[in-house]
Parts: sequence; structure tokens; C-alpha cells
Amino acid sequence: MPIDFTFYAYMFEGEPPDRRAYGWLQSPDGTAVSTRARGALFRAATTMAAVYRCAGALDAAGDLACERARLLARFDAGPALAAFARYCARTVLARWPAPACVHDFVAAGDPALQADAHRAAWEASWELTGAERVAARVAMYATEARALVSTVREAASLAARLAGERITQARQRQERVLAAELLARTAAQSMACVA
Repeated sequence: MPIDFTFYAYMFEGEPPDRRAYGWLQSPDGTAVSTRARGALFRAATTMAAVYRCAGALDAAGDLACERARLLARFDAGPALAAFARYCARTVLARWPAPACVHDFVAAGDPALQADAHRAAWEASWELTGAERVAARVAMYATEARALVSTVREAASLAARLAGERITQARQRQERVLAAELLARTAAQSMACVA
């Protein structure tokens, strides 16, 4: 017997993924959407995102279907991705001797600190070795102002990899944080439309 439920789905502009990939569904309008925000990010070509509310069913075989979908918002997710990258950098700050400007930037995202934080993390990523170097590279990517989609993906991948045996838990935490960022931007956009 199918189980009906409602869920959020995410999509970034770009090439459509293989719709058979884990976590990807086809909405009724033919849009490929992901049940995972992090999964959508890893297929993104631009920062333009969309969030859908889907209604569907889980059948006896465990296959999920998006039978009805409502577009909640379409927006530039750049700020959400930048906040997510800073989160990734914060998760590994204790793994390397990060300078104060890096700590301050990943804590607050002050644009005035970004260039200095990026330079410090970039230099450290060349001087350090092992896990310290990887952690510095996470900060380097999180402080980069250009090529946001690819740098955020790198920051997330490296931060999760530093989790070692706890990589699955690290990815799950990243999923929750990125989904929360995207849903907060969706809510903010909805509120702006109402006002």
C-alpha cells in the first residue's frame, strides 16, 4: 500500500541529471528535482535555484514519486551558498591554525574581511600539510568570491572528507544546513512578495 506524504525538493539551473540517480525525481512539469539540497548543489551549473513543495507516494518497493509539485520560489542562491560554505569552513577551523581574519570572516561573513581571509587561507594551504592543509583549503574555498558554485562544492567535499569515518554524518549535517539556508531564502522571498 503506497504511503502519501509531502516533501521539499530542490533544483539548481544546469544540465539535468540522470533522473535515475539517487534522490532525483521528475516533477509533473518534467523538471528534475532532488529530494536533497546537497545533491542538487553537486549538479548545479549556476547559483539560480528553485524550491518546490512536492506531494507524492512511497510505494512498496521504496520508490518515491513526485505526483504534484508547487514551485515555492526561484531565486539567486548565492547568499545561501556563501553562508553554507562558511558553515563548512567553521566545521574544520579547529583542524588548523587559522588566522583571526579567517575566524572572523567565517563567523560573520563580513565582506570587508573576505579578501584578507582568502589570502591567508590560500597561503596556509600551500604551507601546511596533511589534514591541516585540507582544512585550510576548505577555508580558502569558503572565502573565494568568484566561481561560487564550484568553490562551495569543493568546501563541502573537503570538509566532509576530513570527517573520516564520520563522513556520512558530516554530509547529513551539511544537508540540513544547506536545506535550511535555501528554505530560509524561500521564506524571505515569499514574505517580500506578500509585503
